[in-house]
Amino acid sequence: PEELYPLSLEMIHMSRATILVLSRDSLLNVRQLLVLLTAVHAADQGSSAVVPVFAPDFRFPDQNFYDAAENVALLHNLPCVSELLQSFFRRIAVGLATHASEAVIDAQCKEIADRLPREPVRRAKPPYLGIL
Repeated sequence: PEELYPLSLEMIHMSRATILVLSRDSLLNVRQLLVLLTAVHAADQGSSAVVPVFAPDFRFPDQNFYDAAENVALLHNLPCVSELLQSFFRRIAVGLATHASEAVIDAQCKEIADRLPREPVRRAKPPYLGIL
């Protein structure tokens, strides 16, 4: 529900990690992009980890995507979009072969779980609340 959306952004900063599963066109939705930016900001501030995971149909962005993201950022008054996106895509993503065998999927899920922090992390102030 719409009214829970700001709470979901705040929850990112309260978590040890955010697992972002990217699929086809997942970065074209402003709300999904905002979740990604919030998670990356939290990770860059050391208050949470972010684990990028990509589905088989995900296509890594090209320059056209970054240009469009900048336009969306201007429309919604979102700071540092290019820097946060570049920070996100510098992380090594885990592939999740959703049509693979159960053994392959189990191994990939273990790799995702291994990236989750075991200890609590310090908390930073949530940056993007109240924008949308």
